[in-house]
Amino acid sequence: MFRRRSVQLFFLFISVITIVFYGGHGLCKNFAIVYPRTQIFPTDAQRGIEFGFNVAGDGNTLIASTNPRIGLSIDVAVYVYTRSENNQWLQQAKLIPRAGRVSVGLGNSIDISGDTIVVVDQSHSSVYVFVRKESNWTLQAELPPPEDAGVNFGRDIAIDGDTIVVGDNEAAHIYVRQPGTRSWLYQTKLVAPANSEGYFAFGSSVDISGDIIVVGIGKSNGGIASVFVRNPRTNAWEQQAELMPQRIKKQRGFGGSVSIDANRIVIGDYRELLGSEPVPTGAAYVFERNSNKNTWLQTAKLVPKGARKGFLAPYGFGTRTVLKGNVVAVLAKNYSSLFAGLEAPVYLFECDSKGQWTQQVKMLPNRSFPNEAGFASVAVWNNTIAAGEIFAKKQEIITGAVHILDIPNMNSQSPN
Repeated sequence: MFRRRSVQLFFLFISVITIVFYGGHGLCKNFAIVYPRTQIFPTDAQRGIEFGFNVAGDGNTLIASTNPRIGLSIDVAVYVYTRSENNQWLQQAKLIPRAGRVSVGLGNSIDISGDTIVVVDQSHSSVYVFVRKESNWTLQAELPPPEDAGVNFGRDIAIDGDTIVVGDNEAAHIYVRQPGTRSWLYQTKLVAPANSEGYFAFGSSVDISGDIIVVGIGKSNGGIASVFVRNPRTNAWEQQAELMPQRIKKQRGFGGSVSIDANRIVIGDYRELLGSEPVPTGAAYVFERNSNKNTWLQTAKLVPKGARKGFLAPYGFGTRTVLKGNVVAVLAKNYSSLFAGLEAPVYLFECDSKGQWTQQVKMLPNRSFPNEAGFASVAVWNNTIAAGEIFAKKQEIITGAVHILDIPNMNSQSPN
């Protein structure tokens, strides 16, 4: 009897530990768990290329980069896909900026705006600009860093129209395309205020929407995000605000990811501890510019429902945040090299007409082959979600894939 009772207590203890540290899906009454049916593989897929390492999209165009494992004699590439009239994604191009040139950091950061694609090559401190005419893509420019750029030039990149912003952990660099010649010129760099203390990793994450740029910044006691606006008279960029979350004493990872669309910004803090938890889950914060357009206010804090955590593994919610219209996508990815996670999903939140944010979807890569690696990247645009899974298999070969989810009932259209 004593042995039976001891066994029961042992399994009860294990159950409690599992609930506390591993979490669970819960009842999922208020959101849907979705496994996208549409998968995109490159037509020339090879083992170990890690297709889907980064993704971005605009209009009917999707781009995805590779990140071949070290030792493979494979050119790093960016694949371009377009959506057909019958909603099929067809490969339009494969962009290789410098064939045969070893570029370990090529494709770490990519973005697209209309018919222009920007690709970072960190190993050679370059930014490549491709433009499309009809269905043909050509290299328009290779943008070198300024002489005083940091060693991490290209840590992140964003483009909107004729303006590119490049982060390098010490500054955010601005390039502008000239209307007449269509050539690109270096305009300026954005830096921390002269009287600031404890700043580091300025420009580790960047984004741009129209005449507003948001820059993620590390600090010795946490992190912040800085907002810059373009003066319409002088064309100079001026700091408008510094953003930080309310009621948080130490923002451990705040600003690690930033995204802006019109007058709304979302900022991830992948290292935030929620409540008394021993290992961080992470969070994302929404800020909006008020009517006088001079101040920004925090309007929401987003946290995941139904998270499944590995034992002592940080969940990494907020590793990547993407905002479009009334939809925010947040990637949760374990960043520990010591403790394995159970999943790396994408969460979708939507803002209703009353300004309330609700988790609508938890997106996972594969129902039949769950793995802790999960997604590595995410993009949102025009009611479409794309998420890269670099360890996805095609005919038992690990090549990577991009999963597509259409969300026609969610408003991810950018405001005019």
